[in-house]
Amino acid sequence: MGVHTLDVFSILLGDALMSVKKLLAISLLATSFALPGFSEEQICDQPTLTTREYYALLNAASLDEKDFQDRLSFSLQVLEDGGSECALRQLALIDQAISLFALERFSEMVDLLGPIFEGDLIKRPEMKSALKYLAEAGAVSGYWSGKADEVESALQGHINVLLSPAPQDAHWIAEFLSVTKGYKLEAVSMASLILDEHLRRASQAERNNSRPSSSDPQSKRRLNAALMSLYNAGEADRFIDYVSRINSADGITNLDLLALSAVPQTSDPASALQKLQVKIDYVKLRDENGYVSPEFGAALAGASVLGYRAAGRIEDSERELRSAKMRFGAEFDPEKALSTELVWMSRPGMSPRITAFEEATLLDPIAPNWPWEVNDRAEASCVAQFNIDEQGKPIRIKVECSDERFEKSATNAIKRARFAPLMIDGKPKVRYGVVQPLDYKL
Repeated sequence: MGVHTLDVFSILLGDALMSVKKLLAISLLATSFALPGFSEEQICDQPTLTTREYYALLNAASLDEKDFQDRLSFSLQVLEDGGSECALRQLALIDQAISLFALERFSEMVDLLGPIFEGDLIKRPEMKSALKYLAEAGAVSGYWSGKADEVESALQGHINVLLSPAPQDAHWIAEFLSVTKGYKLEAVSMASLILDEHLRRASQAERNNSRPSSSDPQSKRRLNAALMSLYNAGEADRFIDYVSRINSADGITNLDLLALSAVPQTSDPASALQKLQVKIDYVKLRDENGYVSPEFGAALAGASVLGYRAAGRIEDSERELRSAKMRFGAEFDPEKALSTELVWMSRPGMSPRITAFEEATLLDPIAPNWPWEVNDRAEASCVAQFNIDEQGKPIRIKVECSDERFEKSATNAIKRARFAPLMIDGKPKVRYGVVQPLDYKL
């Protein structure tokens, strides 16, 4: 019998990966790949089905192969049917994992990896691409569900497929590897390469007087994931060194706090604190201007108290503690204030809240008007800082432009903008510290 190309399987696998990319900002190239085909040779000592035939069965059951909920339902029906042949069951198991991943049910997806990688089907040479994609999806799912250990165990001898990722995928692979038991060094190496490249590009942009590439959301996510990989891997000295050399305006304000909290874990706290002094000043200014949450402000005070104490700067530590008690109450406890915020900042699987994977979503494009008083061929780059209230309205707007004549126009444009409100536990909350660039060009 001839070889059947898995066009349907590859497209639908790509759909699953791309649907989660919107949330995770991973850049898998699944839709541009066509997985090699199955031959109708013996698998499990029984006749096998092609994937086209598998989806024909799904469609015959009046289900939609483009609907991941339908695909999940069908795969469960196949697996519950004790009479289903072995190959059909393995295809159903793989499709169930893909569907769970697309539906962002990451913990459940991880639970399927062991049986899938123990099966015959995934071990076939023509399944090499499918194996890679399932490993990648498993890595994302494991990190975000806090089940990295389970994924590492399930992949066993297959985890090497993650060690040479495409450049656009390396940041989130590094983040997963950073919380495994046996691949932290690989995570540190990947993250360091990403950060060195960022610093090189930032230096070049500064020489060219242009906006660095990290100003776009995808680059911010990449940068944050690489830094988090170092933190997760326990590389406090290296983590602080990189944070100290990266512009806080690139979107790493929360990581500035995380770096300050890591000072007591470094080999030389006094030197680490000195490296971070500019960062500390920047974050404190944002706190004073109201661009961080009250909880963040309390954690910042706690980290300052503990950082100065670890560095042997006792007078500075006591001064910070007195100031914090005046602001937050006499019962202020620096360790408690910091640990409360770090629960979600540093816990594997919770990094979306610190790495800003969920960007502020504009409901309509920002359309600034050209200032009437600017008649020459002027151009300007502006950066707006603001919070977004529970109704999605920008508040506490502050704009700085390379040409101050554009600042009023940029401020009015931000005032008119409306964003989707931040939702936490089903309730709208204030989103703090949004940074929005605006460029005026002829």
